[in-house]
Amino acid sequence: MKESVIYQEIFHEGEVKGEKKGKQEATKNIALNMLRNNMNLEDIAKLTGLNVQEIQQLNSSLNREE
Repeated sequence: MKESVIYQEIFHEGEVKGEKKGKQEATKNIALNMLRNNMNLEDIAKLTGLNVQEIQQLNSSLNREE
């Protein structure tokens, strides 16, 4: 019984971490699409919740790919 409770707690923690990571990746992909459409960095920050520095890093990685 005790092992079952511990397993459930660990499983739930893994689910929460996975959801958070997935949301972060989705947000970065949205920001990248906005950058590809030449949106203003400040507007992207407002709409995604990312800070301007994070968006600049994404923009740099996007420029390296091209």
